[in-house]
Amino acid sequence: MQFRVLGPVSFSSGGVWRRPSGKLRQQLLAVLLTRPGELVGYDALAEALWSEPVANAQQRLHLHIHRLRLELAEPELIVGEQGGYRLQAAPDAVDSLRFERAAHSALALTPGTPGRSAAARAALDTWSEPWGGVAFAGADAPPCRDESALLDALRIDVAEAFFAAEIDEGRHLDVLFDLRRAAQQHPLREQLQGLLMSALHQSGRSQDALEVYRITRDTLVDELGIEPSGALQSIQQAVLTGSDAIASIQSGPTPAQLPPAGPLIGRETELTQLDVLDGMASGTLAVLSGPPGVGKSALAVTWASRHRDAFTDGQLFVDLQGYSETTPLRPDAVLDGFIRALGADPSGLRDIRERTATFRSILAHRSVLVVLDNARSAEQVRPLLPSGPSCLALVTSRDSLSGLTAEFDALRVELGGLGAAESVTLLRKASRDAPGAASESDTAWLDLADRCGRLPLTLRVAGELVREDPTALHTLVSAPSGETLDRLELGEPAGSARTVLSWSYRALPNDAAAIFRALGVQPSTTIDLTGIQALTGFDTARARRGVDALVRAHLATLEDGWVHQHDLLAAYARDCAGELENDNREHMLIGLADDLLARSSAARDAWETGTETDEFDDSDAARDWLLHALPLIVDTASHLPVSCDRTVVELSQSLYLVLLRASAHDLLDRLLASALAAADRLGDLSARARAIGAIGIAAHRRGRPQDGIEQLLHARELAERAQDPATRAVIANNLGVLLAVVGRQQEALDLYREARALAVERDDAERIRVADSNIGTTLTELGRFDEAEPILVERYEVDLAQGRRSRLAYSACHLAEWAIESGDVDRAAALANQSIEAAREHANLVIEAYATLVLGRAALARDDGIRAAAILETALKLARRTRETELIALALAWRARSIVDTDPQGSRRLLDEGLTRAHRDGIVLAEIQLQEAKVFVLTRVGHEPEAAVAGAHAQRLREQYGTA
Repeated sequence: MQFRVLGPVSFSSGGVWRRPSGKLRQQLLAVLLTRPGELVGYDALAEALWSEPVANAQQRLHLHIHRLRLELAEPELIVGEQGGYRLQAAPDAVDSLRFERAAHSALALTPGTPGRSAAARAALDTWSEPWGGVAFAGADAPPCRDESALLDALRIDVAEAFFAAEIDEGRHLDVLFDLRRAAQQHPLREQLQGLLMSALHQSGRSQDALEVYRITRDTLVDELGIEPSGALQSIQQAVLTGSDAIASIQSGPTPAQLPPAGPLIGRETELTQLDVLDGMASGTLAVLSGPPGVGKSALAVTWASRHRDAFTDGQLFVDLQGYSETTPLRPDAVLDGFIRALGADPSGLRDIRERTATFRSILAHRSVLVVLDNARSAEQVRPLLPSGPSCLALVTSRDSLSGLTAEFDALRVELGGLGAAESVTLLRKASRDAPGAASESDTAWLDLADRCGRLPLTLRVAGELVREDPTALHTLVSAPSGETLDRLELGEPAGSARTVLSWSYRALPNDAAAIFRALGVQPSTTIDLTGIQALTGFDTARARRGVDALVRAHLATLEDGWVHQHDLLAAYARDCAGELENDNREHMLIGLADDLLARSSAARDAWETGTETDEFDDSDAARDWLLHALPLIVDTASHLPVSCDRTVVELSQSLYLVLLRASAHDLLDRLLASALAAADRLGDLSARARAIGAIGIAAHRRGRPQDGIEQLLHARELAERAQDPATRAVIANNLGVLLAVVGRQQEALDLYREARALAVERDDAERIRVADSNIGTTLTELGRFDEAEPILVERYEVDLAQGRRSRLAYSACHLAEWAIESGDVDRAAALANQSIEAAREHANLVIEAYATLVLGRAALARDDGIRAAAILETALKLARRTRETELIALALAWRARSIVDTDPQGSRRLLDEGLTRAHRDGIVLAEIQLQEAKVFVLTRVGHEPEAAVAGAHAQRLREQYGTA
């Protein structure tokens, strides 16, 4: 199926050309054909059909689309998508696309090249009327008018190339009629008038040629206020003297408006991206976009300065003031300045359309670079774009101008913060190597660069502050981000981070501004779209539109549904949130907390059970969201009002194990501190006991088991006072864990049994399971394998049958430890692999490390030294990531065994590290295993006396703690 726009808009059906029935459907097809193959939004289509807003516009639009489809032989070519419609026409099916390809091919041939005339004629023949008529005839929608003007300008460019080639080849009589017609239609095109004068002169009609000059001069003076160009005057002289006329027209002064290009640090990648513009097609547009202060203008001016010689007729530059203290410049005012700079007088021009046409006519045969800096919108830029084949427009904007880049197939260069090395270089240079700061390490400078978002503007301001006060290198980093924002100020608007950001904020649409303020209400720098809905009350579509506007304005980034701001942006958002009433901010934060509590509980359940929920498609989605959301949840909990103390307590109890398994110690400490304060205010002894007990376990994970025991003893006392069996069971179990770590196995066993009895009273299956697992593990440590086996096997088989993968990670690991201790190597390896797989699914780093340790021990038992060394190296790396002293010490012991033959000195260093850790923190079981590993290593290297001492020490420890 074919479509025609070079004339009245029509389509072919069975070889017969037809126009759509009715004015509205003609207009509808025309607008779709302005962007064939691209999505055209509902708003653009509705505006084309109805000049003013109408009720039920979208429903009426759907109806007209339906009727238009019925007229087409291939109705499926019109595809409905979210937000609009797309006409899926093949490139060869639309005459305007065929014309553009042919035109650019013809214009790419230099004058004098054989075949240029034929190529130009082939392009012109695409039109039903090559010398008359207009594109999109009868369609008066703005997109159609704009596209028609662009196509007509390109047609004239091709026509001039065709006429010049024909005259050069002596066929001036053949084209004279068509040339005169084209010249009359475009009286301001000096190139056409010059070609007509040359053709007339070569045909022996010199008087007619001089009459063309007289008419052209009168027109230029009356309408543009300028005299004919020197080139056109030279053709007149050639006619007067009988010389051969010159058809090439160059006119007007050569503007050189580029501002000075300052030193540019980095940006080599972006400069290389822009360098491709040298070889791109005519009428090229490039858009540089990025956040405030990222250096868009500096990059544009630097590239333009380096390439100014490629634009022989000059460079135009304007700051459009799209984001500044003043009102953005109007396009008509900019065009007046450009036209004057090009040697013409715009005073007689009546409106923006005449100004744009004149501007483009003047540039039609010039090679000019137009730099449009600091643009606010596509509407501001569009009239300022040249259409000449040798011109280039370079636009910078904080907005991505995605509509403009799509419309003109522009090169888009997106700027982000500088790299680490470049940021440090810029900071040092801006500080002028200030005494007292120059000698600081790159790490200190990089911390400051990160606080500044690695933006050249804020880096330069920070560098100046360090030059004035070298202590600022550290104080700018250590201060709260809002205070840093206050200090990034040099006393002028362009040197103030807050002022520069405010220009972008003030330009936002209402909903986007509301979301920006909402981002300042919540304390994190990252939040997902659903969280934004909870803060604002917006529905999904409205929230997404607002976030998209923020992303286009580079006031936030969006990745995989998560919205992020760097520290300075987040600090400024908090400033803007101050515009809201206190009650409103509190209400928004409470709404977010309720949402996070509900979703985190659902995610935890879906993750642990592997079931689908309304919120999450599967356990993987639940896990990914929850791990990503943990910083947001903890930040929110720490900022909630006292009215939300119960929510804080519930969040801590819901997420305590998740944070523990992920070894997110810092987040866990913060959440537990918030929960403890909330429990105190509530006067809730049970909640206080659980929080203190959790703090005790966290202390153990940090390598402080004795501190943890003290906390748990306090928690046990509170639980007794609260008379809460469930809390008593939890505390008894956790206290048993820590007592076992320091070698008090029998006490631990008693506590586990107490916890089990309390759980049985309450019929609490989960607490029974935990107690049984710990009883079985402790019996294994005591060497009572026969008692341990049935308990651990039962727990493993139940978890396996129920498909509870999060629990299976534990039970398989515990049974694997029993198997390796009791000598069943193959069983231990199989169970360890099963545990590792389940642990990874649930981001349980601690259990993954323990199970990997068992797997390495199994390889050692099989005398597979190379494999054992590799596995135990992995186990040690995992253990170090958990920061758990007991686990690290055990991993050091077995890693030392695995490398004794290849690196005996390294083996002893590992043992020394492990013994230091275990002895310092009182972790007896680990110390025993390290002493036994020392016996193995010393015996292996022939140091039997030292080995005997280590063996005796290990035996005393085992006897002392009842594990012999």
